[in-house]
Amino acid sequence: MSCPTCDDIKQHIIEHEILLDAADPTISELKVDEGRLWVYDEVRDKWLSPDRLFAIAGRDGRAKNLYLRLIDDHPSNLTGYRMLRKATIVAIAAQTRNNETWTLQIRKNGDPTNLYSLPISSVSGAHNTVVDVDVDEGDQVQMFAETTNFLGIKDPFVMIEIAWRNDTL
Repeated sequence: MSCPTCDDIKQHIIEHEILLDAADPTISELKVDEGRLWVYDEVRDKWLSPDRLFAIAGRDGRAKNLYLRLIDDHPSNLTGYRMLRKATIVAIAAQTRNNETWTLQIRKNGDPTNLYSLPISSVSGAHNTVVDVDVDEGDQVQMFAETTNFLGIKDPFVMIEIAWRNDTL
């Protein structure tokens, strides 16, 4: 028994796309463009990659109205996650140690304008899996924790799911 090679799989996908396009171009939900596989996302009405970037940030201890930290304790306002290509934020999850009331804000490029806000009210965590926020190649995605809690929130941790986006298909 033999396993298909990557070339076999790619050829199968290409043949599948061509057959669907020949019958009805509106049916195809898979495409290959510049060596990358794209899947049509009906919820967001755009072509996204099945491969994803999971951007994480957090803070050890209390946090109040500040940017969360990335890997190796870098504040996200100084660096952020640089996008390698056009992308769409498709899901967000946030967690704290205790039940807290706060808002996770997604920003980019050091601009205090919020691209997206996830309000969390008297619970330890929340998530949204139908986010639809576009960012461009070269943008730096940053995470900010906002709260009116006098002591701040305890041990916030955030995960953002990002899909690459193709606007030319």
